[in-house]
Amino acid sequence: MLAGLAEVEPHPPAVHHLREVVQGPVVLALGGIDPARSTAAAVAAYDALVTYRVPEAHLIVVGPVADQRHRVLLQEVVRRSNLTAAWLAGEVDDAHLVAFLRRADVALVQPGPPADVRDDLLRAALFGLPVVGPADVVGQDGLGLAADDGPLVWAEALAAVLERPAVRTDLRARSRRLAAEAFAEPA
Repeated sequence: MLAGLAEVEPHPPAVHHLREVVQGPVVLALGGIDPARSTAAAVAAYDALVTYRVPEAHLIVVGPVADQRHRVLLQEVVRRSNLTAAWLAGEVDDAHLVAFLRRADVALVQPGPPADVRDDLLRAALFGLPVVGPADVVGQDGLGLAADDGPLVWAEALAAVLERPAVRTDLRARSRRLAAEAFAEPA
């Protein structure tokens, strides 16, 4: 199922919006809007990123909405913090997800159940995205920048990817290798 994502045509209006309206780097947070997946920490990391390092960055959070009350609270945090370039998209269809994955500059894989985190990592890898995420997933094979210590560490790791072309290029190559291995046809 994940491998087929690469064959999905992106949603044309979303592609247009992302190309024409969203100016600056995009952090795509994968894991949904779920307290168990640390979405609040992802928003806090983004707040630190745009406040101290990369003010022109955008955040798009995609994935299942586990708790609608949590989403409302996070939307209020985004509004009160004046994070005008943050978008809590929630669950989207594959065409929108592909548009987001193609436009993103870095994926932030939120911690959570190992199978869900691995699927999010593979989604990012399929599109060659550099990854910031839990050490037990991205650190084990050197696939991305490990960030387990909370929002400020996540923000620093995201900034390293966005500000350093050599880091971004290296992590893109690692993601592509992971995708090639994970989705290779059996011999």
